[in-house]
Amino acid sequence: MINITITDIIAVLGVLFGLSGLTLAIITYRRDNPKIVVDLQWDMSMIEVGGGPSDRNKLHGVITVTNIGRRPIYISHVSLKLSPKGYLLLIEGLSGQKLVEGDPPRTFTVDHDRIIQEIGDRLRKQPNMWKLIRAQVSDSAGKRYLSKKVKNCPEWAKIKK
Repeated sequence: MINITITDIIAVLGVLFGLSGLTLAIITYRRDNPKIVVDLQWDMSMIEVGGGPSDRNKLHGVITVTNIGRRPIYISHVSLKLSPKGYLLLIEGLSGQKLVEGDPPRTFTVDHDRIIQEIGDRLRKQPNMWKLIRAQVSDSAGKRYLSKKVKNCPEWAKIKK
């Protein structure tokens, strides 16, 4: 015959509540960390809303930085990562900006002509170099966030013969 005492019941309840408290603490800790999503898109045209001037022939890249975490984060700089050791720093991304939960995403533009000026020689030698390019955002704590690799070849990377 099995004797279950009140002490046994309280011990089992203590284990259950202790494990559920630990699980809840881990979930809260993970949820409260800052999380940055970086997106890189090429071949974007800029137009003026309201019928103003537009230059549809000039294409740009757009880097979008969004804080989807619960804690505020301070962006120290934004750059394009060309290779493991090569970077192009964006001047407009140097000012440093604070992103708080619920803030609208920050966007940074990259002119296609400037990309060709900066890496044109390397692109002729290595035509698939565009596949390595990713947007990188660094925060004030030194953590780096990368965009996903672009799958479609941008206009500026197409070799003109």
